[in-house]
Amino acid sequence: MRGDTKAGNSFLYMFKAIACILVIFIHCLFPGPFGKDVQALSRFAVLYFFVISGRFLLKDLPIGTDQAIIRKRMLSKISHLAVITLSLTLLYNVYSLIIAGTVGYGIKDLASQKYNLHELWLLFVFNSGKIIYDYTYDIDHLWYLYAVLYVFVLVFIFSKYAKKWSGFLSLFFTGMLFFAELLQLYYPIRPFDISIRTWYVVRNWLLEGIPFIMGGVWLDSVVNDARKSRVADAVRRVIQSCTFRSSARKNRIILHILAVAGLIMSVVEYRRFGDMTVYAGSVVTLVAVMLLGEVYGQLHNRFTVPFYLYHLGKDLSASVYYFHIMIISIISRLFYIYDGKELLSWLKPLIAVAASVIVAEVICYFKYKLKMGK
Repeated sequence: MRGDTKAGNSFLYMFKAIACILVIFIHCLFPGPFGKDVQALSRFAVLYFFVISGRFLLKDLPIGTDQAIIRKRMLSKISHLAVITLSLTLLYNVYSLIIAGTVGYGIKDLASQKYNLHELWLLFVFNSGKIIYDYTYDIDHLWYLYAVLYVFVLVFIFSKYAKKWSGFLSLFFTGMLFFAELLQLYYPIRPFDISIRTWYVVRNWLLEGIPFIMGGVWLDSVVNDARKSRVADAVRRVIQSCTFRSSARKNRIILHILAVAGLIMSVVEYRRFGDMTVYAGSVVTLVAVMLLGEVYGQLHNRFTVPFYLYHLGKDLSASVYYFHIMIISIISRLFYIYDGKELLSWLKPLIAVAASVIVAEVICYFKYKLKMGK
């Protein structure tokens, strides 16, 4: 069984489109309980981006591939991602300092809060800290890029074992993630003298980046390398049962139901336990969606998605993610006089989505023109 390429799998791109919109709803909430429910069910979106990055990271490089070949690919990916991550970090810092200067907050005061050894340590250890967020935009969404970069570097260092150990690493660190969340609920320890309930102690490269990127690497080895294990065999049987067998359509419906059930579970978990980094329901939805991705990857001639969803997922989703926090900040400042107005509270997330997509379209247009001009 060979998995389809990402380029040919419109289902994966459709879900990238959905996921990038859901990420905006995580950071720009609808009012009241509805907004928190939408935020909870949207939590799987970031995990999806992690898994997708792992799913195609070492594709066509099976277990036993020469380290030099793997490292050559990883070095290219690391260099590309490092440029993007550092450029966005610089851009957001410039934005913060401009805002601070225009509102009379004081550039020196903001700089003293952002640029010190403690904040650098938070960035280095937890992928957070005021270097990548402050009062002008109080969401550190760039943590995701740092987390991916860290894991890519680890794959480069341990390239010989990346695929071989991927299943164990995914399972072990997923277990550590949920153990840490149990501690958040019932025994709030203070590692590094920081409460474990602080968001970045759990949400970082170690407890989210490694397990879900390695989960994607493991799925690639199952689908494309015929990995031998009982779990791998079971995954292949599920995928095969949803493709060309007589009961395939019914089995695909079951996976769709499982994906929706995971979303409902996430909302139930939020209402029972409050805000969490990852819900068990998020993982259920993620597993169902990734299995469907493998199924539709083999049935891509039978499965079509609306063109714009494909375009949004393939060409725009990265830019939407990069710039949506700045756009939310700008919207908040433009409409601050309407704070507390119910209508704007409902419209603000939708405005953020529309503005983020428009900005991404403009960037895509200029990238296309630049490419054609070469």
